[in-house]
Amino acid sequence: MAANAPTLPRRRFRFLTERDEIATTHKVQSIAVLSHPMQRASHRTGTITVSTKLGDEERTFTFTVEDAARIPGWLKPTLKRATRLFLLPFNWDNEGGKVIERSSVMSAITSLMDLMGDNSSLPQWLPTSEGGVQLEWHEGGIDLEIEFSADGTESHVVFADLNKPERDWHGSLASNSEKLAPIFTTRLQRKIQ
Repeated sequence: MAANAPTLPRRRFRFLTERDEIATTHKVQSIAVLSHPMQRASHRTGTITVSTKLGDEERTFTFTVEDAARIPGWLKPTLKRATRLFLLPFNWDNEGGKVIERSSVMSAITSLMDLMGDNSSLPQWLPTSEGGVQLEWHEGGIDLEIEFSADGTESHVVFADLNKPERDWHGSLASNSEKLAPIFTTRLQRKIQ
């Protein structure tokens, strides 16, 4: 290389969606192992445990479902995606990004259990610099983003209908959940093969 060759500036992430690379491009020895000890148990309560390992570091996340016989098909892959965020260290974004808090992920999963249907599309899981998570769907003519605070007590929704911009809205998840449920069952659907 020439001595006067320009040096490239350090890459700065301008958009939250760009940060997804940080969470998923690590060399992971074992992406996520899912155990389901209550395989369609006859009693109502079940536990799903997801472990994510990177090198010698392992993080485990346990989620309890009220009705083990009705675990939706999207839950396992969604939990696998979510637990990868627990491997992010402090300062993961080189700007002081905090470690992802379990309460944020728990709040997100609980909300998804209330909103999503059996065939709803899976969200992309993104970290926020404050230790929360943001879930995103960009399909079916819809841009939907739901951000959960680090402590899991606050959530904010941004919805954009690319075909009918007059239908765009934003606000708290609590006051807009009735608007979201039909979107998950009609427009944000996985193609079942």
